Amino acid sequence: MTLENIRKEIDALDEQILALLDQRMFLVEKVIAAKAQENLQVLDAAREKFILEKIEKKIKNPQYAASIQSIYKEIMKQSRNYQEKNGLKNKPPKNSNKK
Repeated sequence: MTLENIRKEIDALDEQILALLDQRMFLVEKVIAAKAQENLQVLDAAREKFILEKIEKKIKNPQYAASIQSIYKEIMKQSRNYQEKNGLKNKPPKNSNKK
């Protein structure tokens, strides 16, 4: 396989990744609305930890683990940034003891 062929395959994957990221950000818009309605903060550390653990288990080649984990951390970071810039603030969670 030539370098040009490899790059064409990477370009095709990049198109798929871009489409999926676009869909993901559309869902982040829905997350903003849901969190605002439930008065939740941007950061959900337990959710992020769960996602990273789940991803780690699904990585087929351990050699790629650190890189893939880093990519997912950045995706989540950018999602949080977008949420903060578009309506949510990273405020303390609501007090569940209030009645």
